[in-house]
Amino acid sequence: MTFPCTGFLYFSTCLAQSAEFQQTSVLPIVGQFLNRQHFKNPPLLQQGHQVIQNRQNDEVDFYRNWSDYKTGFGDLRGNFWLGNEHIVSLTGTPSMLRLQLESLNGTSGYAEYSVFQISSEKDNYRLSVDGFTGNISDSFTWNSGQQFSTFDRDNDKDADYNCAVGRGGSWWYRQCTRANLNGMYKPPKWRRGIYWEGFYQQTDRTLMKTTKMLVKKP
Repeated sequence: MTFPCTGFLYFSTCLAQSAEFQQTSVLPIVGQFLNRQHFKNPPLLQQGHQVIQNRQNDEVDFYRNWSDYKTGFGDLRGNFWLGNEHIVSLTGTPSMLRLQLESLNGTSGYAEYSVFQISSEKDNYRLSVDGFTGNISDSFTWNSGQQFSTFDRDNDKDADYNCAVGRGGSWWYRQCTRANLNGMYKPPKWRRGIYWEGFYQQTDRTLMKTTKMLVKKP
């Protein structure tokens, strides 16, 4: 199955034009988008923002291979990654990124970036991010310029270590990362979990309960 919204800037446009989304069949999780029951009113557009990632519980495993991250996976009503190819389409020109985070103790915070863009698969979905504002630390700009990595496609800058394996997720790892929003929901070690360094203060190690990444055109 291919995701039928490729090439559309906003999924509301795609949904309005695609008769396929009027069906109510349910497909199993196989690494792509799955559940079509909710597509008549998808939770993808929020105040003009396009949701590209959502974590709210451990129902979907985010420790996945390159192909899954390329095409997208999860359930649009819950936990999902929109897919790198779709994010490329959304950020053909630099966009704005908003990150909404909630830690395990219920404290919430946000970070916004005025510039967010990823390159094509040919360049391994290289990240460009800049222009931070927010009420938590800037733990993402450090990753700018890095290529995307998964456990089966190691593109980080550490020649002797696979950051995707060590951090239990997939991300724009450097050596390795100060933010790990696609990490494990219930990690055996803190470094393999969903974290944002400096969420409360500069040196803390705080795991996240929920995360949401949203893109908006300037």
